[in-house]
Amino acid sequence: MPWNHLWALILVPVMLAACTPEAPGSPAEQTLATSVAGTLEALPTPEPTNGPIATAAAPTQTSAAKLPPHPATRQLAFTDQGDLWLLEDGQEPRRLTQIGHIVSVQFSLDGQSLLYERQDDQRDLYELRYIQADGHGDRLLLHHGILDALYPLDDALHILPDQIEFTPDSSGILFNTRLVFEGPGLVKNDDLLHLDLTSGAITPILPRGAGGDFTRSPDGSMLAISRPMELHAVWADGRPLAFTPVSFPAVMTYSEYAYYPPVVWSPDSSRFGSLVPSVDPFAPDAGGQVWIIRVPEGEIESYNFVEGQTFFPQSRRRSLLSPSLNHIAYFRETDEANIVDLVIAAPDGSDPQPYATGQLRWLGWHPSGDGFAYSETGGPIYFGQLQQDAVNLGEGIRLLWAGERDYLLLAGRRGEWRLAEGEIGGEVRTLLNLSTQDIALDLWPKAGK
Repeated sequence: MPWNHLWALILVPVMLAACTPEAPGSPAEQTLATSVAGTLEALPTPEPTNGPIATAAAPTQTSAAKLPPHPATRQLAFTDQGDLWLLEDGQEPRRLTQIGHIVSVQFSLDGQSLLYERQDDQRDLYELRYIQADGHGDRLLLHHGILDALYPLDDALHILPDQIEFTPDSSGILFNTRLVFEGPGLVKNDDLLHLDLTSGAITPILPRGAGGDFTRSPDGSMLAISRPMELHAVWADGRPLAFTPVSFPAVMTYSEYAYYPPVVWSPDSSRFGSLVPSVDPFAPDAGGQVWIIRVPEGEIESYNFVEGQTFFPQSRRRSLLSPSLNHIAYFRETDEANIVDLVIAAPDGSDPQPYATGQLRWLGWHPSGDGFAYSETGGPIYFGQLQQDAVNLGEGIRLLWAGERDYLLLAGRRGEWRLAEGEIGGEVRTLLNLSTQDIALDLWPKAGK
């Protein structure tokens, strides 16, 4: 059975997710490589600059005050009725904001601060804000008025943040930007900027056209950069590493957005890699190519072998290449419609081992690279390891790893959410039941961070 039949039901929700930053777009008549490349070529690329190019909202005296001691317990940040709450082990939830319309949240690496995005009154506009985990220092960082001045808008309506992360020392944030147009679609500026949380200065790390999606090395010294037709890496301050970027054909998305392959780093920061899907994910021989790059030397391993579905499982940036860079996962069709095998293999495709069969959804590797998570339509989430039986982790639609064996589950649907915690092979305990329509959450500390 050809892949275009097997994945017809999956393509629909992927396209319906076009309103989200991760998978926007609508069907296009021509290939992604033509439509997106033509748009990007028309965008002017300014010369790099060493100084700040803009200033975010100035910090107040409160926000600059000394931060509280490093948290001693696990913290869960979540939204309820559009506001931000914090739950610590053994305590009742604390409300941090009364501002409403919060749509995303993330912890700093030290657990003392949070970034959150708030939807503006105008549709598709968001502002980025900062708050300390104790509820103090809430302030505006970025809004479209600041970002729209970064580059000429031309036919775009606004410029918005796309990918956002705290720096390792929590003193600033790294972010890149995207353009917002009247209709559907996603065009990224492929830039990289730094915002200083003390001064508010915004400084370019990589100029427009030289960046992309970024993934920080575990030791914080380097950034892997993923673009629709290229993988490369830079030092954390933007200085290039002395190797030629890896190039590959753009992946057709059949929609008005470009595909940026997800990247993973080895635990010792010596290598990074990606499994890049083949050009046409609907082709009968759809597969992928594994790239593993040693840094800073730039030694490259490449394996063009995979004969299975690699595009859709990675549609939410869940890499099929393990963090250990020792295994890959992919889906392989069966004789039954919409039923696939989950296959685990070596990066070169050798020793393929079917692990599970069904209407499966890939949820990613364990941060250690030793094990993986998946679910079956209408069923629970499972944790799998080669040569071992799958372990039922409980009902859920999202999984966050809190440690080697501990995890957090989000289950339910709009208006009926359940947050639970568990341990592999142990009981699952409900933490919260929430009636909010939409929910965003983050956990500190997280495994692998």
